[in-house]
Amino acid sequence: MGWPAKSHVPVRTIAAAAGVSSARVPRVMNGGPDVTPGTRRRVLAAAGRRGAARAKRRRPCGHRASLSS
Repeated sequence: MGWPAKSHVPVRTIAAAAGVSSARVPRVMNGGPDVTPGTRRRVLAAAGRRGAARAKRRRPCGHRASLSS
């Protein structure tokens, strides 16, 4: 039996394991377009080994539309 998945893994922990900056991790986890395939693979592998998962995309709440009218 393995360790239970962690609900929160610090960005610094994932960044250190993947060999990238801590600013790069959220870009990968949020699906940013400005990430090379190799970096994306390393970060996702490091996150997976530590029990982190990509967050599901949230729907926009729509409050900006009401402010612009």
